[in-house]
Amino acid sequence: MSRTGLLAALALAALISGCGGQESTPAGSSAATTSETAALTPGVNATDRAFAYGMLAQRPQVDHLVALARTNSGNPSMVAMADTLAVSEQQQSETINALLVQWTDGEEGGQGPPPAGPTLFDRGAVERLGSLQGTEFDKLWLQVMLNHHQAVMTMASSEIREGEDINAKTLAQAIITTRQEEIVHMQQLMGGIPR
Repeated sequence: MSRTGLLAALALAALISGCGGQESTPAGSSAATTSETAALTPGVNATDRAFAYGMLAQRPQVDHLVALARTNSGNPSMVAMADTLAVSEQQQSETINALLVQWTDGEEGGQGPPPAGPTLFDRGAVERLGSLQGTEFDKLWLQVMLNHHQAVMTMASSEIREGEDINAKTLAQAIITTRQEEIVHMQQLMGGIPR
């Protein structure tokens, strides 16, 4: 994550951690009740929740691709890119979980496994990556990640247009800024791979 994106995410996380929800949740609430409470949280709409859960749902896929890059690439620049993505995803997930806790009035509903979200990866391509090495791996990995970043930016743009929660919209803008910078870096890496 860029320095600007990192500072924005940290500032947002600090802001969120100091905020509480508007409604109290009865003791002994189940995860289902927590979801119902989130639906009633003032200033949060369905787009905000879909954005948050969608971003969390794609995290395991990114983690898998990061692990593949570390073992299958052999290009230090590619591995460094993967490491950068891992840090970015971790910070993003922490911020989103803080948002979900805020939206559920401090309940830990945001810490469990996220609901199924959109698939942002070509599953066939991801499966092929497991059997590739070297430059063949690098080319396909970069293409998969470039497509993923475009899909994430589309989700974030929808949040900015249609979301209601100001913190979620701020995070969405930070995600777009960071992903644009990462796309430029990945395109440079792609250009440096021998044809």
